[in-house]
Amino acid sequence: MMVDLQTMCVIIAVHYKVNNDMKTFATLILASILLVGCAVPKNPSLAWGKKCTVNGNQVVWSHLWIFDKDKGLDATKENCKLIQDK
Repeated sequence: MMVDLQTMCVIIAVHYKVNNDMKTFATLILASILLVGCAVPKNPSLAWGKKCTVNGNQVVWSHLWIFDKDKGLDATKENCKLIQDK
């Protein structure tokens, strides 16, 4: 079976489009699965900048914090001083 160049280009373009759509779909599914455990508080607020909080014997840090405005944010810049330099 002989296929001319134009038909072959169309076949490749369709295959690329389907393959690209599947990658996008798979990425969305994976992101949804990873984010399903994230709980957003009822009264959310964002805090930017590196802040740390003490959780047991560990210091947890982040540059973006999502917290409940009513409860406040227990992470502070001062807690970051507790991180041991290696």
